[in-house]
Amino acid sequence: MSNNESDESKTFSGRFQGMLRYGFGTYKGLVTLIIAYLTLTILFLGTFSQPIVEIIGKPIIPIVLDDAFQVSRIIMLYHSIAMPFLAAVVFLVLDTCNVREKFKPHVKWPILTGSLLTSTMGLTFAYILQRNMIVHAFFILGLCLVFYGGVVLLIGTFPTKNFPDYEKNKDGPYLGRLNLEQLNIMLVAFCLLITASIAAIVGADIGNSQGLFTDPPQVFSSPWTQVFYFPFLAEEWLRFEHETLPYLRMIIAHLHNMLAMIDVAVLLIVFRRIKVTKLWYLVANILVIPGTLITSIGAWLVVPGYEDAHVIINVGAAFLLSASLILVIFGFIQISKKVLGENYETASIWKRFISIFKDSVNFGLYWLFIWVNFVVTAPGVYTALNLEYVRSQPWIQERTFASGHWHVLATLTAMMVLLFYIDLINMKGILRTIIGWFVTVGGLLGFGAALYFMMVDNTSSFATIVTDIGLFALFAAIGIFCIYQLVKILKGDRSKEIEQ
Repeated sequence: MSNNESDESKTFSGRFQGMLRYGFGTYKGLVTLIIAYLTLTILFLGTFSQPIVEIIGKPIIPIVLDDAFQVSRIIMLYHSIAMPFLAAVVFLVLDTCNVREKFKPHVKWPILTGSLLTSTMGLTFAYILQRNMIVHAFFILGLCLVFYGGVVLLIGTFPTKNFPDYEKNKDGPYLGRLNLEQLNIMLVAFCLLITASIAAIVGADIGNSQGLFTDPPQVFSSPWTQVFYFPFLAEEWLRFEHETLPYLRMIIAHLHNMLAMIDVAVLLIVFRRIKVTKLWYLVANILVIPGTLITSIGAWLVVPGYEDAHVIINVGAAFLLSASLILVIFGFIQISKKVLGENYETASIWKRFISIFKDSVNFGLYWLFIWVNFVVTAPGVYTALNLEYVRSQPWIQERTFASGHWHVLATLTAMMVLLFYIDLINMKGILRTIIGWFVTVGGLLGFGAALYFMMVDNTSSFATIVTDIGLFALFAAIGIFCIYQLVKILKGDRSKEIEQ
């Protein structure tokens, strides 16, 4: 760097330009941008949330909405948060996995533009300019751009005998000349696109109904009228005979499989950062193939009304959980080797075990892959296999579990991505330790209490308070991370990562 460039980087203008170059010129910068955006989004929503209103008596931002549009707002809100998060996962794929270079810009810009357009327009339509069809049209445009980016990603990751380069990736998981790691990335993209298309069919019909933009009609002549003229949440229809309606089943399939496939993508990304022996990495990738396909097929079979679809989903999940177990074992071994260094081989089993707690970020990351089975997988399997018993309980328990179950999984997935990203950018020092423990302990407390609330006592105020404490710890960790990254970017410490 020349003296002039060095002096320029010290000015506000130079630092601002450096921030833009890092934020939009690197995939790591784009992930930071998405994390910061989602943090601001949650802060915005928090200013007029029910807890704030109860605490101070009124919303901080004077947005007061009646209940007539509640379901529509929730649907828009889900997409406004999910699309940027999906974009962050895609950017991590572009940064860590093999994607054909010529396709990367055609994935990056549509995904970035589309996710932010969907999010900003969705929030605007839901909370500020309701009934404004121009805003809603831009919301749809954003979804279309994200879908287009997904199609290009599918093409850019499609494995062939010459891609990835066999000579440069000989240690990869190959069957013949087929790279299974690459095959899995492509399969996840394919399943995501199919699952998104299922919901798009529903949205194309229901989005034209009057229920989205006017007060819901008080009387419905038939269940079909209710479905077509008023937006709905899948959790509201779990115990109605009308759940056999195809559009309801399509939404249920969409909800389950979109999140499941994002989780598989996160699993594949994390695998790229740990050292797994060639044999076990091959085994893990073989397990992911049927796991991805069977889970997706099980979700898709919900659409025609196949009664045992949940059994098929559980079979697919068993394959994926087996692969994640391999990741956790080798992940903990890698932590121990890194902490103990040359002393690893001579260290006792106890010392090796204790050493994994000295890296809070990586310990938290791999621990979450275990913890998710206690608070999401096992309760989900139990509920699916004991539906009659669960449905003999008061209605609110089943509905509470159905909505809380996937919210817990979504938040745990976000926590995994945050911890993975912190390690990816090589964050060090006391702040790394604090963030790692905030996320780990927050997840342990918050979602342990949430499980108790969902499965045992949904009137427990203590469980609600503990859940809020856990979520507050997570949000504090995100805030610390955002401030840390902002300082690093402004100081120019990230300039070496800027793509040429």
